[in-house]
Parts: sequence; structure tokens; C-alpha cells
Amino acid sequence: MTPVQSAVLLFFVGLGLLGLMWFGWRKRARRTQELVSPLPAVPADGLGEQLFETLGGIYVSSTVHGDWLERIAAQDLGFRSAANLGVYSGGVLIERSGAQDIFIPTDHLIGASEAPGIAGKVMGPSGLVLIQWRIASQEDGETQLDSGFKPDHRSQQSALIAAINALVQAGQDPTKENQ
Repeated sequence: MTPVQSAVLLFFVGLGLLGLMWFGWRKRARRTQELVSPLPAVPADGLGEQLFETLGGIYVSSTVHGDWLERIAAQDLGFRSAANLGVYSGGVLIERSGAQDIFIPTDHLIGASEAPGIAGKVMGPSGLVLIQWRIASQEDGETQLDSGFKPDHRSQQSALIAAINALVQAGQDPTKENQ
């Protein structure tokens, strides 16, 4: 086989592998579509009081709660991107670059914790902030999700987790937060 024939063969093998990856991602998106309804919209009247400074970082992915490898590809939740995360009395807003923003209303939040990894990023002990939340499913009921966020500065992780957990404790009434 000549070098040109080898290069052409390698090109088509690579193209075939990319095609298989694309079909696999589309199949995952269809499979996970039933687990999540469309993402909640940011309220027209605003997000409420900002409870924690907006942090830059990386949104890693969202997975089915408790299964850190079962990535949700539907609703744009599977795309890793640069992001800014803000905590407000109305919920948590993850503004992503090149992907749909994710708004998690206060009443959908379950809590936040540190985690060693999530689909798309493994960092070792307490490397990521894991936000647990629920969303209505297109079937009956709701689906619990884990969303991974890696702040630019690890020193801010504990304070971010505390702010999200305080918001969960306060419930929908922001006046309860400091009591």
C-alpha cells in the first residue's frame, strides 16, 4: 500500500469513528430526553437578591443522581463549557459559554457538596462542587440530577457549597436565611 493510500484509508477510518461517536451521542440524548423536561426559565421579575458572588469556572456535566457516569445529554446538559455561577434568593444560575444557561430554582435544589469527579472530569478528593437538584421528567414525576462545577479558585469551593446549602435551608423564603 502506498503512503497516499494509507493516508486516505486512515482519513476514512477516522471519519467513520467520528460518525460513530456522533451517533452514540445522539442516542444518549434521545435516551436521556425522557428523564428531563425543558430547563426552567429565568424568572421575568429577576433572580432576587444575590447571596454569593458570581464565580468563574467550568461547568462539567450533569448526571443522574448517584450515578456519576450516567451523563445527561438532553437539554444541553451534557456539554462542558466555561461558566459563571451565581447564587441568588431565587435559585442558582449557571451562565455557560456556547451553551444554554442553567437556572435551578430554589425549590428544585436539594443541596451541594464536594465530589472527586463527575462524567467528563475526575480530580481526586473534593475536586468539584456537586449541585444536587431535581427537575420534572417527561415521564411521570421528577428526576434527581447532579451537576458538576469546578470554580477557577479552589479556595472558594467551601463558601459556595455553604451558600447553596443555606439557600436550600432557607427554602423559598429568603427572609429565613439569616435566622
